[in-house]
This record gives sequence, structure tokens and C-alpha cells, in this order.
Amino acid sequence: ANDGVFNIEGGSWYKADNFRLTYLGSHLVLNEANALDCEAGKYSTVALTRTIKANTWSTFVVPFDIPEVGEWKVMELTGAENNDGHVTLSFEKRTEVKAGVPYMVRYTADWNLFEATNAEVVTAVKPVTVDGVTFNGTFVPGVVPTGAFFINANNFYQADGTNNIKAYRGYF
Repeated sequence: ANDGVFNIEGGSWYKADNFRLTYLGSHLVLNEANALDCEAGKYSTVALTRTIKANTWSTFVVPFDIPEVGEWKVMELTGAENNDGHVTLSFEKRTEVKAGVPYMVRYTADWNLFEATNAEVVTAVKPVTVDGVTFNGTFVPGVVPTGAFFINANNFYQADGTNNIKAYRGYF
């Protein structure tokens, strides 16, 4: 029978020549206004919209490695010293950004788009704890926990429970 359904008695066979099957990969688009919503794993391309103002320190955490930061100043928390209730934080310069690790960053121009190819994406942040101070990153927008410290316009502020934070940032 020729009713559009293949069967042994009367079905039709078709032949295809000179075709190519091409894997286009997986693409991931992330935005600081939204929570990270994907599975961990390898992505062909990742694009992250994350605003950073020129010549201003900002907290920064991404779910993929950035192996070369170029002219960016990238600083990782390496120490904390408590002097009568005043804490002095120490940082060391890094030439790369590791997935899930929070950093302090600064650049000479406004920036808002990070792109990575063949990126291994993680879904969990990796807080850095040094000398009793923890630098937490977040992939989810929300509220900075009461009592934690955050940076805005090169100044640290203590959160009162009403301070919003966008995704891909951090707090102490």
C-alpha cells in the first residue's frame, strides 16, 4: 500500500546523497537581571550582559573561566586583618578569572558584554574565605544579606536588608 506509512509490502525507500550533518553547538545567553538558569556543562558560546562602569571597582563572578583578562585589573581576596573592629582586606592581582570565584575588577572603559567560546559552565559559586572574612558571589539577583558588606561607587556599605544586588556580583 502507498498510504504514506512505510511497510515491508509496499513502502518506498528514499536515498539522500551529498548531505552534511553539522552540529551547531549550544548557545547560552545570560543577563545580570536574571538568575543563572541552565545546566552545568560545555557550551559552544556564552554571552553575559553584566554592566561595569569605567574606573570603578566592582565585584564580579561568572559561571565560566576567562583565561586572559587583558588590561582588566582583576583582584582576588587573599587576606583580612581586624584592627579594633576595622577590617583591612588584602587582594592579589590575577591574570585570569576562574568560574564561580568572586573577584574585584576594574577597567578603564564602560563594559557590558562578556563572551566565551567552548566554555565549561558551572552552576555553583565558590566563596573565598580568608582570615574570617568570606567573599560570596551570586548568580542570582536578590537582596544583600543584612550585615554583609557590598561595594558601590568605590565605597563599601553595610547592608540593612533592603539593598538589592544583581546577578554575577558579590558581597563580603
